[in-house]
Amino acid sequence: MAQAAPPQALWGVPFEDFMGFYTVGPMYWLDGRDEDHEHIYEYDPMPDVLWASADGAYTVQPLEDFEPPTVVLRAGGETVGFYMDGMLWVDEGHRGKGLAPEMVIAAATWLQAVPFKNDEPFGFTEDGLKAHLRAHQWAVERALAAGLPVPPEVRAEYGLEGDEAENEGAPQP
Repeated sequence: MAQAAPPQALWGVPFEDFMGFYTVGPMYWLDGRDEDHEHIYEYDPMPDVLWASADGAYTVQPLEDFEPPTVVLRAGGETVGFYMDGMLWVDEGHRGKGLAPEMVIAAATWLQAVPFKNDEPFGFTEDGLKAHLRAHQWAVERALAAGLPVPPEVRAEYGLEGDEAENEGAPQP
């Protein structure tokens, strides 16, 4: 399945600009299966598939008319995670497979914008911050692979210096 290119808001700015003002600490941990989030699991996702794993075992799909805009991670027809306004959750049995960064990228691509309010202070756990960092890096790598004009300072964050001429004349997003 062809994936849409992530938006420039994700790959076209340095990581710190993408993230905005944030803090990190264990107090930002959330239980995505608690009663505050159970409505997410009861909501039927749109049929649109924003991302699918290579083996088809996982998909990321948006929730229609849901506020704030939310995407869910699906496996075997069941919701096993979500990404909502910067909050990430993946059920324990599905962790460690690179799925959280894919939800961030899918949400940004769907919204064509940063998928959380990065102009307001926000808190992340260490794992949540790492997932956003991986999402940013993967989006930068994918943009480069698609021939998009990733700024040199962004490429440098990940050691992707490359040749300036590589991106000359690349289509503008």
